[in-house]
Amino acid sequence: MKINNVTNFHFNNHGNYIEITAGEQPVNLTLSAPGEVTLNGEKVGASSAPETPEAPEASAPSADEADVPVVEPEAEVPMADAELVCPFTEAQQKACGIKVRPDVVLALMHALQPQYVQKVDWLSFYTALLCRGWVEENLAAWCRMVKDLFAVELDSRTLNADLRANGTDYTQWTDLDTRIVRRKRLAADFDTRLTEYFERKRMAILEEVRG
Repeated sequence: MKINNVTNFHFNNHGNYIEITAGEQPVNLTLSAPGEVTLNGEKVGASSAPETPEAPEASAPSADEADVPVVEPEAEVPMADAELVCPFTEAQQKACGIKVRPDVVLALMHALQPQYVQKVDWLSFYTALLCRGWVEENLAAWCRMVKDLFAVELDSRTLNADLRANGTDYTQWTDLDTRIVRRKRLAADFDTRLTEYFERKRMAILEEVRG
């Protein structure tokens, strides 16, 4: 509502009802509801309550992010006796060519297998057992056993060339080549776990004897 040529205004406040006299033109301003304004009986506008901003939706991963593979940490192999179970039959254990406690050796090999991502890594198992005298120096027989029990096909000629270059004693392998250092670490870890397993068994027997 336009008010023209008026110089004097008078306001009378009656709560929600405000009477305004502008010269000869009376103006009645009413606040009938929160946010609703009535001018001379005509609704002229409403103040809008501030909108609560919605939480932004989580953005979906981009195509590039979705394609990035998740890198899993190396498997933690339990050392408790109860958790070290051999998955192979007695007949398979007897035929595997491992002279000492094949059940324990094969169980530990099975548990560690996820870390042996390259075929040449299987030399780590082989050389650790060679150093113990628990297998014969027969790489072709070892490769057959690995294929039969672990479904990993090894090339005995390629592995034999590696052994001729680096030797069958893993403790003497060079520390200058990172690839060989990795295989050396795998062999040492396997060897150490075998030692710790049988040491725990020995201590358990002594505890039983002592009562």
